[in-house]
Amino acid sequence: MKRGIMLLLLIGGIWIGFTMGQSIPYIDIKLRSQFWFTPDRALVETAQYPIWVDFVEAPKDPGSGGAMALWGNDLLVVTRNGEFHLMRGDRSGFDRLDIPAPFDPGALEGQIELSAERKFVGAKGVELRRADGGWELFLAHNIAHPHRACTALALSKVRLDGTGPGTRAAGDWQTIFETSPCIETSFRAHLDQTAGILEFAPDGRLMMTVGDFGIDNHREIKETIYPTDPNVHYGKILTIDADSGAAEILTMGSRNAQGLTVAADGTIWSTEHGPAGGDELNLIQVGQNYGWPHVSYGSDYGKFYFPPAGQAQNKHEGYTKPIYSWVPSIAVSAVAEIRGPEFGFWEGDLIVASLVAESLYRVHLERDDEGDPRVVVVEPIPLEARIRDVLVLPTGEIAALLDEQGFVAIVSNQVGDDVAFATPEALKGCETCHALGPGSRSGSGPDLWQVWGRDIASLDGFAYSGALSSKGGAWDEAALRAYLSDGEVFAPGSSMPNQAISGADLDRMIEALEGLR
Repeated sequence: MKRGIMLLLLIGGIWIGFTMGQSIPYIDIKLRSQFWFTPDRALVETAQYPIWVDFVEAPKDPGSGGAMALWGNDLLVVTRNGEFHLMRGDRSGFDRLDIPAPFDPGALEGQIELSAERKFVGAKGVELRRADGGWELFLAHNIAHPHRACTALALSKVRLDGTGPGTRAAGDWQTIFETSPCIETSFRAHLDQTAGILEFAPDGRLMMTVGDFGIDNHREIKETIYPTDPNVHYGKILTIDADSGAAEILTMGSRNAQGLTVAADGTIWSTEHGPAGGDELNLIQVGQNYGWPHVSYGSDYGKFYFPPAGQAQNKHEGYTKPIYSWVPSIAVSAVAEIRGPEFGFWEGDLIVASLVAESLYRVHLERDDEGDPRVVVVEPIPLEARIRDVLVLPTGEIAALLDEQGFVAIVSNQVGDDVAFATPEALKGCETCHALGPGSRSGSGPDLWQVWGRDIASLDGFAYSGALSSKGGAWDEAALRAYLSDGEVFAPGSSMPNQAISGADLDRMIEALEGLR
């Protein structure tokens, strides 16, 4: 009974706050409490930047999936069921393009025997390239062969006619590649482990990640261990000729690589789902074996160890080790490199998306004396929503596709330039008690960010003195000068020590306070 009353009071308080114009925690009707939110914008604090997260309404469909790609300066989103949408230039939403999917979503799902896996079936990864003065669109997707009772991962392409919202398919889709062998659907293939992420390699070939489909000779015994068998495509990263469809194995020993990106220096990075723990960030190098299913820094489901590893647990002996491993798992998804003017302090860092952890992770790497990369910082940036894909826009802003929600989150620098907030020299002494920058942590005194023009004693959650609370008016130049010159006269009993600031020092402080906005 008490719990029900408390819930009603909470809902009522939130509704009153909303109707009074107050900011409330909100993402797609999910209530949040950690950061400042409005229905379409959030202010989130990181170690070096206060950032805006703007939520652009985007297409969605039932299930889990979808992907993004840059099309010149535009952002293209494909839903899991194969609908293509282009973000408007003013970021007010998306327009659906007249491009059919290379598969029938309903028929494809109907051919998959495992209903629990159907929410993952459909489009996986998307890429575009210029070709003969126009554009070609590539899509990795599930494909099923009902007469053979099997499923695989396919790569299809189509020529585009035009650009922008009026873009159409110039012809039919052409399937240029399909994984082999075709996996029996009755064998309990794990269609959430099909990967299918696309990225163009520095040499112009198209890379595609292929998951193990759950066929790893660990949980599901087969005659061969697919991820390490050079005669099959599963558990690999492939390079595919975008014209002929000819494929070669780039790496092997992967479970379910959900992220793939090429850094500015040509380094190839991949992010990969581990089992219960052991999500990986991998440096991709030709011919390397990353160890799945023989070793993992995680553990098997329901156990405290990884059985196939035996005495090699936590050693990765004989295999290429990940550069970093998340334990426990964050359900890692996509990865991109931060470039451009928006986040100068983060230039060259990786941004990694997660599903279960509902966060972006900024990964800062440095090279050792031998030139090998090592991770020195992993900073979580919570968005409190599952994130399926991430990429960096030409502006340097970060775009994150939320999973199972109709939003793309655009992450930008709230300060508006390439440096984090710098405390004005005249206000250095204020930092002990007051937060000065946007999104900064509060001190023992009220925040001074945007104090100019704010009603006196108006911040929620701070216990003002009675004299200050009853003062009335706003913090304009006259009020600030009076308070800083003699706080006891302005508001007797104020908790702030009487600074008795005057002359040029007071002028500089007033100017600095006016600039905190």
